[in-house]
Amino acid sequence: MVVDEGPHHKRRVFVRLTLRGTRPEHAVAGEISEGTLRAILESAKGVRPGDTSERAQLARKVSGYQDFDGLGFVARLGVQPPKDGYPAKNIIQEVITPERQVWKQPAQLDATAKANGGAPAAPAATSTPPAGAIERPQWGR
Repeated sequence: MVVDEGPHHKRRVFVRLTLRGTRPEHAVAGEISEGTLRAILESAKGVRPGDTSERAQLARKVSGYQDFDGLGFVARLGVQPPKDGYPAKNIIQEVITPERQVWKQPAQLDATAKANGGAPAAPAATSTPPAGAIERPQWGR
């Protein structure tokens, strides 16, 4: 996931979500991950968690994982301290949904940006970089 605004704009946060597995604890992880995905949809589409209207139910439906590609949502990030020999890492502490005062409607990528892998449409005219210049990667634009 890519931070869209704030002091860490364009930084990445890697999130692992477990939906199924063979071990007993995977069932609990699956429930937590499904709750996170639901909260992401609710945050992105402006649906309150307790809303059971037809509009809310439709907003929570997805046809596949591609529906989450480029989906903007509001979250509070944090840092998980080093643990079991692994370094500290950035995490999503919570997904902020519309019933919270700090929630605001997040921007969504348009169809052109999704087709470009999340990048905005390329400008009509581009300048030639100087010889030997290192090109900025697509994700860093």
